[in-house]
Amino acid sequence: MKTAVIFSGQGSQFAGMGRDLYDNYAVCRDLFDRAEEAAGFPLKSICFDEDKAETLNNTRFCQASILTLSMAALRLIEEQYALRPVCTAGLSLGEYTALTYSGAIGFEDAVKLLRDRGAFMADACEATDGVMSAVMGISEEDAYKTCAEASTENEPVNVSNINTIGQVVISGNRLAVERAEAIAKNYGGKRAIRLPVSGAYHSAYMESAARKLEECMKNIKFMDMVIPVVSNVNAAIIKSRDSIAATLVKQICAAVKWADCVRKMAALEVDTFIEIGPGKALSGFVKKILPDVRVFNVQDTASLVETLRGLEA
Repeated sequence: MKTAVIFSGQGSQFAGMGRDLYDNYAVCRDLFDRAEEAAGFPLKSICFDEDKAETLNNTRFCQASILTLSMAALRLIEEQYALRPVCTAGLSLGEYTALTYSGAIGFEDAVKLLRDRGAFMADACEATDGVMSAVMGISEEDAYKTCAEASTENEPVNVSNINTIGQVVISGNRLAVERAEAIAKNYGGKRAIRLPVSGAYHSAYMESAARKLEECMKNIKFMDMVIPVVSNVNAAIIKSRDSIAATLVKQICAAVKWADCVRKMAALEVDTFIEIGPGKALSGFVKKILPDVRVFNVQDTASLVETLRGLEA
């Protein structure tokens, strides 16, 4: 068995996430306590309280919260199973979790980076009229053609996520996205689903956030990776700690090539994927790309028990 550990991205969060882990496991309590102190906002209440869904969904708080739950779930499974992954990866903010798991970023530094990244992205969203849309039934090549036809100099739209076969997310100016949704039908697009996000992530509209993030990176000490990390921007193994900062800065505006990341992991002979963090979105993407691999997820006690049972079978 060759395993890859993969980490959830934004949009996977849910109200009440992490409460089960915090209440029942000391290793998880420690991480949530440390994260709240590092973040400087009431992260535990935002994650645990069922009536805080709107706050949790806010980009300013969501990213650090997802990283914390993911790392708590990771430490929990590590207590009960000897993970020996071939590689690790994460979707968008999940790449920060993968880098933390790899040893390249300290946990508190990762929390602070995602707190700041979330704030910078929220500021960029508020300053622009951007949206995102998932286009179903279209190829990656045709999605790029669609965006080129729909874009103008002042109203850009670009491919932002290649999630799986036949699902590409586009991101950009609201009017340009509307044009692209219509044009996509000429290329076989079956339908478009407007995403419930506050702006155009992974697009040129995030350039101000990228510049601010680059300044933050100067205060972070990156370390050698003990687990290879597959990068979103090119689906290649990140070469060294010296290239991490530039990779993460580029990632904030560039397309997330998740489908290619999965294929890269398959090329490394991975046959078992363990998704760590809220939701099962990445598990679904993997199964569509690689129908014959085994896929598990861990986000709470119930999913942990099921995953351990499957891994030991």
